[in-house]
Amino acid sequence: MPSSMVQTSATALDVVDYRANQAGEITAIDDLQNNSTHHPQCFAYDSSSA
Repeated sequence: MPSSMVQTSATALDVVDYRANQAGEITAIDDLQNNSTHHPQCFAYDSSSA
Protein backbone atom coordinates (compact mmCIF):
# COMPACT_ATOMS: atom_id res chain seq x y z
CA MET A 1 0.00 0.00 0.00
CA PRO A 2 1.52 3.37 -1.00
CA SER A 3 1.98 5.97 1.67
CA SER A 4 2.86 9.64 1.71
CA MET A 5 3.86 12.23 4.24
CA VAL A 6 3.07 15.95 4.13
CA GLN A 7 5.20 18.34 6.10
CA THR A 8 4.29 22.00 6.51
CA SER A 9 6.96 24.61 7.03
CA ALA A 10 7.22 28.36 7.51
CA THR A 11 10.13 28.42 5.05
CA ALA A 12 10.15 27.53 1.38
CA LEU A 13 11.36 24.09 0.38
CA ASP A 14 14.15 23.50 -2.10
CA VAL A 15 13.16 22.54 -5.63
CA VAL A 16 15.70 20.37 -7.44
CA ASP A 17 15.64 19.76 -11.19
CA TYR A 18 18.07 17.54 -13.03
CA ARG A 19 18.98 16.57 -16.59
CA ALA A 20 20.41 13.27 -17.73
CA ASN A 21 21.93 12.00 -20.97
CA GLN A 22 20.60 8.99 -22.90
CA ALA A 23 22.78 6.65 -20.82
CA GLY A 24 21.01 7.87 -17.67
CA GLU A 25 24.02 9.76 -16.32
CA ILE A 26 23.15 13.04 -14.58
CA THR A 27 24.54 15.98 -16.57
CA ALA A 28 23.09 18.96 -14.65
CA ILE A 29 21.37 19.77 -11.37
CA ASP A 30 19.67 23.04 -10.49
CA ASP A 31 18.73 23.62 -6.85
CA LEU A 32 16.25 26.48 -6.30
CA GLN A 33 16.53 27.50 -2.65
CA ASN A 34 13.91 29.56 -0.83
CA ASN A 35 12.22 30.24 -4.17
CA SER A 36 14.89 32.83 -5.02
CA THR A 37 18.45 31.48 -5.35
CA HIS A 38 19.56 29.01 -8.05
CA HIS A 39 22.59 26.77 -7.50
CA PRO A 40 23.32 25.10 -10.87
CA GLN A 41 25.90 22.33 -11.23
CA CYS A 42 27.01 20.66 -14.47
CA PHE A 43 28.73 17.30 -14.86
CA ALA A 44 30.77 15.69 -17.63
CA TYR A 45 31.81 12.06 -18.01
CA ASP A 46 34.93 10.90 -19.74
CA SER A 47 34.46 8.26 -22.38
CA SER A 48 37.34 5.97 -21.38
CA SER A 49 36.43 2.64 -19.88
CA ALA A 50 37.62 1.69 -16.42
